[in-house]
Amino acid sequence: MLLKFLLVAVGGAIGAVCRFTISIISVRLFGFAYPWGTLIANGIGSFCMGLLIGAMLGAGVQKNIEPVYLLVGVGILGSATTFSAFSGETLQLWMDQRQLAAIGNVFGNVIVSLTACIIGFSIMQAGGGSAVANS
Repeated sequence: MLLKFLLVAVGGAIGAVCRFTISIISVRLFGFAYPWGTLIANGIGSFCMGLLIGAMLGAGVQKNIEPVYLLVGVGILGSATTFSAFSGETLQLWMDQRQLAAIGNVFGNVIVSLTACIIGFSIMQAGGGSAVANS
């Protein structure tokens, strides 16, 4: 079990550095007018998750593939963007002939995540937002 956590942790560190690098490069190339870094990271991460899932299915999803999935899928891609995990899970639902669940996953994640972000922001605004700024 410790090896699994280590694989995710190492992958997470790599993914975080990749995500930060994408942000820096996108701001230098395109400026701050639009969050290109997020869009690019989500696109690349989701594309790579599709490649990973396709490769795993092609290999028959054998047990010896789990370390690769933990390092690359959960660690690197999950850290670079959780959108890749969301995309992969939605694709798996769709491929399992659970189209309604896949569509629900899309709308559910967008609505819940955006609503949670708005609530968190509202809480900080109501409290003056000083807890973070003054720490």
